[in-house]
Amino acid sequence: MPKKYISIVILILFNLSCVDVIDVEVPSENPRLVIDALIRVDSSLDLIDVKIKATESASFFDNIQPAILSEITILNIDLPSNNSYVLTASTDELGMYEASIPKDFFIEGRLVLNILYNNETYVSITSYIPAPDIDNIEQSIASVFGQDQTELEISFTDLQNRDDYYLFDFDFNEFITVEDEFFKNQQFVFSYFYEDRLEVGKNIDIKISGISVEFFDYLNQIIAQSGQTQGPFQTPAGTVLGNIINITNTNFNSIETLESITPNTNFPLGYFAVCETFTKTITIE
Repeated sequence: MPKKYISIVILILFNLSCVDVIDVEVPSENPRLVIDALIRVDSSLDLIDVKIKATESASFFDNIQPAILSEITILNIDLPSNNSYVLTASTDELGMYEASIPKDFFIEGRLVLNILYNNETYVSITSYIPAPDIDNIEQSIASVFGQDQTELEISFTDLQNRDDYYLFDFDFNEFITVEDEFFKNQQFVFSYFYEDRLEVGKNIDIKISGISVEFFDYLNQIIAQSGQTQGPFQTPAGTVLGNIINITNTNFNSIETLESITPNTNFPLGYFAVCETFTKTITIE
């Protein structure tokens, strides 16, 4: 081998061997309680199967762990009797808490979630939000940037004489939020596109839920951080405060003073919402 080629080979090997290792410090904090307490109320049922999931937040490289609660109850503080239910731990999944509760329990009154975890008390208050049914769903294939995608055209009629906010669940952890600012009291039609063409014969559940303006704002932040493909009910990429408050060692006296207290700094993540939900199942053609 000529001398000049030997020198080039040696130089290349020298450059390849000089690799600097850079340590990147990933920010971390102590685990926080994370509560997924979205209760979807199907008005066609007498009993609602409630499932609330409790986990602990995790650092970037750690796995999410279930949270084992000491107690979790739901109260309707405006009912004169039968106004509380205790959720019990699921036998199928750690960190999941369940109860079958009559539909009428949710419809009227103020609903309070009460959680005891690691000797600390967490409280949240909400009310039932109604929703309209889905009027119609049409499916088709659309070409977007040269790629075939499944398109769903969905129509529904806005609830009358109120400011409304809606959450659409398109299955596969894909969600969008809609507000009625530009179609009050009218039917609204819009299209949703899946990134890929869905398999023919596959059943898809499309859900519409009524949500409060506060939950609407919260969901928009979560969806913006995590993306539609991850879904808003998984642990968010950042810290987005929900409506669950740690009242441990605070001046909390009654549910009426909840908004005026200074919460414990060990705040939880997640949200408590009770939403009327309608579902339509379609089969992809």
